[in-house]
Amino acid sequence: MNFQDIKNETEMAPLYYLTGDAFLCGVAKKELLNTFSIDEYSISYYNDENFDMLGIVNSANQFSFFDTKRAVVIDGLTIQISKQDQDLLLGYLNNPNINATIIILDSFGLTTFDFIKSKKIVDCVPTESYLVNHIQQKFNEFGKTVDVFLAKNVAGKCLNNILKINLEIKKICDFVGGNDVTQEVVDKLVSQETEVRVFDLTIALCNKDIKKAHRLMYSMLEDGEQPIKILGLIANHFRRVFFVKISPNKTSAELAKELGVKEYAITKAKQDATKFTAKQLKNIEQLVLDTDYNIKSGQMSQINALYYLIFAIVNI
Repeated sequence: MNFQDIKNETEMAPLYYLTGDAFLCGVAKKELLNTFSIDEYSISYYNDENFDMLGIVNSANQFSFFDTKRAVVIDGLTIQISKQDQDLLLGYLNNPNINATIIILDSFGLTTFDFIKSKKIVDCVPTESYLVNHIQQKFNEFGKTVDVFLAKNVAGKCLNNILKINLEIKKICDFVGGNDVTQEVVDKLVSQETEVRVFDLTIALCNKDIKKAHRLMYSMLEDGEQPIKILGLIANHFRRVFFVKISPNKTSAELAKELGVKEYAITKAKQDATKFTAKQLKNIEQLVLDTDYNIKSGQMSQINALYYLIFAIVNI
């Protein structure tokens, strides 16, 4: 179910699993509480600090006068759930309180809830049209108008993260004052996330485009990106590509689950895997390890080591 469909819910499910953008997960939670008229006094909250599965189950089973609905909200978990706690929750879901719902917000994806087969999944990933509308409305709140192209550009620079988008829009509007919002202003104030820029860098490396790779690397370093972070992201990408290369019989879903990434990352890795042999990818992995060692041992400066790495990958 998409988060925008919550308002059409007529029967409350025992458990809702909200996944995707953190801001939209919060929006979806509020929409669920409003849809089923659950007031603040009938909500119990749990997170890493007070996590207690027995307490969660007892809260969900709590008796309600006059069939008042209640909710148990679990938000921001980073811990892994023990088998004992899994069994506790599954036992409750086999015979749930019809007047209660458990709402799990899992925007970070750091806790595994695959063991819950009966959860109702709420997709909180914003579509392009939703992002464009949201961005244009936010600019309108500051008395500014932007076209679709500029809205998409802001979204892309912010990795479609709505919380970051909202912050960047305020920064842009504070900067321009009474002037118009232009592409030049957006490019000046909103830096692309490191992950996006390294993504572009890996495309250049896989296409053997050394000029573009050099330009992207220079731009990131000039903007103060940490060489070690860039190296780590390059390493993660080519590690995925190698794993995909040696696992031809596995589906994208299986690979995504094993590597702990979204399926679009696997799609990209599969495309890049066609451009290298398994031996070449193994050699790239060794190049990354050598680069890491050269930096940490002081044999090369961080910047020189990174430039050496991209030249070596292109010429492998």
